[in-house]
Amino acid sequence: NTAVITTNNLEKLSPEQYAEKCYDDIFQGMGSGIILLINNDTNRDYIYKHGTPRLYIEEQAEKDSFFYATKSIVSGDYESGILELLSLAENCPKHIFDNGQIFTYEQIVHIESTLAMRSDINAFIVTTNNITDKSNAELAKEFYERYSEDGQKCKMLFIDKELDEIVVTGDSGEKASDKMNQLIKQKDYYGVVKEYLKTIGIDTIQ
Repeated sequence: NTAVITTNNLEKLSPEQYAEKCYDDIFQGMGSGIILLINNDTNRDYIYKHGTPRLYIEEQAEKDSFFYATKSIVSGDYESGILELLSLAENCPKHIFDNGQIFTYEQIVHIESTLAMRSDINAFIVTTNNITDKSNAELAKEFYERYSEDGQKCKMLFIDKELDEIVVTGDSGEKASDKMNQLIKQKDYYGVVKEYLKTIGIDTIQ
């Protein structure tokens, strides 16, 4: 989830509070994403990071990006400044979206690197704490359609930490195995991922 917000009035909130409010308003506080706030009220621009980006957009990289972007924004070249800041999102994983925050940094790195090496398999891992009125089947379908909207076939494992439920969806009618269902009951989420990857032909993750 990504949005760029410009404002002349922070509504008596700090830039951090205002950006978080915008994320909640636009994305209902769900998923992983960033809000780039162009703050024409107090002139302190801000990037709000929700979910996975908090792990992957490092403080120094953010400072460096703001240094170059501010020069562009001050000169009136908002587009260049905004694109510079949004490029920070390229540091985030492309195959795992840990919105439920159930994996360690090391586990995410292992999963991401494993999937990145398999260009022949277009697979995604999504985690969440489902607090919506939608079923996990409905939410998983929405995520799947988002990732496959370019017409590419893909495979996806959806894990809901709130209810300890799994949804497996893909181009070949895959289903959660008995072993995966056992592991989710034990709250062994990383074990679920490893077992899932085996079912789609990937057996290299440690």
